[in-house]
Amino acid sequence: MRNALDNLLSQLPPELREAARALAEEGLSQLPQELHAAWIDGALQLVARGLNASVLLAYLRLTPAVIRLAVLWNRYLAAGSIASRRARWL
Repeated sequence: MRNALDNLLSQLPPELREAARALAEEGLSQLPQELHAAWIDGALQLVARGLNASVLLAYLRLTPAVIRLAVLWNRYLAAGSIASRRARWL
């Protein structure tokens, strides 16, 4: 994953790299490892589209929290589904 992150940072203006690195490292620590490559790829797509720095920084800052909530919500729904199936069989 380090290579993908380095690739992303190399495409950014020097004044943006430190902030982007800090946000990316924090995000990577919060995300499940299987989602790292897709998340970095999303950031690379934003850079390739030439969107301004605030869009990239917002993506790096906010997306991990949204993903964590989605994962938790899916687990909650799955647990509810299992519980309702068990109740039907009792």
